[in-house]
Amino acid sequence: MKQRRRFNVTADLTYTSSTIETKESASTLSASTSSTFSALELGADYFFHPKFAVTAQMLFTLTASTDSEIKGFDVGVRYYPKNSGFQSEVELLGSKIETTPGWAGYLYGGFSSRDFQFGNTSISFLGPEAGGGVDYHFAQHVFLRGGLNYQFLRNTTSRTYNGFVGSLGLGYSF
Repeated sequence: MKQRRRFNVTADLTYTSSTIETKESASTLSASTSSTFSALELGADYFFHPKFAVTAQMLFTLTASTDSEIKGFDVGVRYYPKNSGFQSEVELLGSKIETTPGWAGYLYGGFSSRDFQFGNTSISFLGPEAGGGVDYHFAQHVFLRGGLNYQFLRNTTSRTYNGFVGSLGLGYSF
C-alpha cells in the first residue's frame, strides 16, 4: 500500500471552558477564576508513519474581555488506530485500486502553552494535554476535523489552568 499524501494544514475554531486556580498552600485555595473564550487555531500535521502524525498549532483569541489577549502553542502526536483518512493506493492481483476512507478517528497527546495578558499583567502556563477526535474526508484533499482535549497546565507560581477545549475546523491534505 502506498501512502499518497503526508501533510495537513488546518484552521479550527475552538471553544474553551477553563478554570485558573491560585493556591496559597497545599491545603488552601485562595482564588478560582472560570473563563470561556473562543479562538482561531492554525495548525499543521506531518505523517511520519501511516498511523502517526506529529502536529503543531498556534492559537489566537477571538473573544475575550476588551483589555485581554490569549495566545498559545500546542505540539503533540495524533494516532489514527484504523486509518489516517488519506487516499491510498492498493495493488491487488496486478490492478491498482485507490481508496478514500471517509472517517478517521484519532487519539491525541501533547504539550500546550497558554499566555494570558490582562492589561499590564501576564500569566503563562505550560503542561500536557490529551484528547481525541475525528476527521471526515469529504473530498480528495479536503476534510472536516472535530476534537475534544483536556489541558492540565501549570505555571512557575502556584497557579493551575485546567480546561476542556472543543474544536471544529477545516483541513487540506497535500
